[in-house]
Amino acid sequence: MTAPTINGTRYPQPIEDLLPAARALDLPDGEAFPSRNRLMREFRIGAPKAGELLALLKTTPAAPPDDTTEAATPDPAPAPAAPEPAPPVVPDPTPAPEITPPTPPAEVAPVSRPDTPAPPAPVRTAVVWPVVLLALPAFVAIWSGWVGLGGLTGFGIVHPLPGIWDSFSINSAITLPIGVETYGAYALYVWLSGRVPERARRFAK
Repeated sequence: MTAPTINGTRYPQPIEDLLPAARALDLPDGEAFPSRNRLMREFRIGAPKAGELLALLKTTPAAPPDDTTEAATPDPAPAPAAPEPAPPVVPDPTPAPEITPPTPPAEVAPVSRPDTPAPPAPVRTAVVWPVVLLALPAFVAIWSGWVGLGGLTGFGIVHPLPGIWDSFSINSAITLPIGVETYGAYALYVWLSGRVPERARRFAK
């Protein structure tokens, strides 16, 4: 059973206020003072405060009851006994929970499934410089033929900047070798490079 509330509050009380309530506790036969653990339990106080309260109970005599019918002279108060040393502070046996920092997750090596297809082997690209070496002399050899064919089909000398640069002229027949040969060289490169889809390679071929 919990001791009655002192002064109408449940907050920790001063020892002077707890002393009368501690004297009023019911004690078993053969015990003159309550134990420190019972004081801690009854008044919800810590071990140091309970030890100090127990020492006051042992050293401070109880006040005699007031009796108006008796005119006897009260006995002189006995000399206070030497105060007993306060009992040692008993640490709380429950250890405080340790805060463990979170452990970073371990790296897990990826495991391939049995039905996962193996990645395709890298395609080796063709060497480009032999194609350029073969295309240059061919381009020079057929240059004059493409220019002559352009002249026969209506291409000729034009002045692209009249009124600005009247003396500047250009033979428009060179558009045939430039257009056709450049397209042929680029299509040959796309076909042999291996960097495009199969459909584009077939078209370039």
